[in-house]
Amino acid sequence: MTIYAGAASPYAVQLTIARPAGATYTLVDATAVSVSVSGPGGISRTWSPSIESSAAASIVVRHVLAADATDVPTAGKYTLRAYVTLPDGVRRTPPFSLMVEPG
Repeated sequence: MTIYAGAASPYAVQLTIARPAGATYTLVDATAVSVSVSGPGGISRTWSPSIESSAAASIVVRHVLAADATDVPTAGKYTLRAYVTLPDGVRRTPPFSLMVEPG
């Protein structure tokens, strides 16, 4: 998937979030996901994607980009970290990267 700087709704970002190796919890029971996003020039956002599908070891989420193009306004490397809400608490993923191409 290619994301361009300045992209806005109706475009969306789809992410697959995997359970860490060795973890024994299931992601099927996830009730919500938030994604902390930091990018070039100090950009900081929190996305609240919808859960599209879930399985024991992974979930697929979809975030529709903001209509005002503020989610990915600049090209470069963005660092994301997902927070998955489960019945027994919130699980945090290791950070991962999203490259945004010039628009």
